[in-house]
Amino acid sequence: MTIVQSQHSHINNSELTSIDGHLKAAWLSVVTGSLPVFAYWIFFTAMSSSQIPWKIALAVGLAVPAILLASYFFNRRKRRLYCEGIAACAGVVSLWMMFGSYGYFYFGFAPMPVWIRFIGLGLYLGATLVWIALSWLSYRRETFTQDLENRLYVTYSDCITYLGRKADLEVARLRGPGPGMYVPYWVASTLGPICIGYALVSGRLLGQAAGMHSVLMILSVLCFPLSCGLLGQALVRTVFFHIYLPLKLERKTGKKVILGP
Repeated sequence: MTIVQSQHSHINNSELTSIDGHLKAAWLSVVTGSLPVFAYWIFFTAMSSSQIPWKIALAVGLAVPAILLASYFFNRRKRRLYCEGIAACAGVVSLWMMFGSYGYFYFGFAPMPVWIRFIGLGLYLGATLVWIALSWLSYRRETFTQDLENRLYVTYSDCITYLGRKADLEVARLRGPGPGMYVPYWVASTLGPICIGYALVSGRLLGQAAGMHSVLMILSVLCFPLSCGLLGQALVRTVFFHIYLPLKLERKTGKKVILGP
């Protein structure tokens, strides 16, 4: 950390931070959160299947704006970084529900042979967990090799400040687990032909609801790289730099870590 021994942080509440955008983000999440609810209700009702997916989507759709509003009203002046990180993670989960959750809900709840469910859900979960682990190890390694604690955080006599937009831009330039989305795209391109074949024969395997199965299967494959990007990189990056490191520094120094403009 960069240390400024003789100065106080001089928190200026007139300076805007990302927390000031959480009010608008909360209203936006109401819209983005409602779309998965209706989509899963339509899909799984048409398949005469479990109603759990749209109920989970509804719970997430209600929780995310509540978390963002709590961050805006209770943390806008305090600017505790780990609290902002929790709200930012909620926003990522909302985007994931809209763009990346199809495979998990499809293989988890749609009616299908057990062996298909086992293979599909196993591949999805396995690849995502590997990507999360690789991302975490990569960010931990780059934090050490690039001395990010000194570049992202400034220590004052009364607190530690995370350098806001400047720090976020630097973190966003980190490579993460690999060049772009190379591994998830490779997995998707490998599974794509298999899933297309599955969609073609799903009428015989799954009966009248084959159309919905085909749509969800295609969405599962196409959105898999995005799912890995949101869960395996965006979410992990936010947890690491906005929650894990701040709490680690607070335990180490006894000073609060706040968000700068």
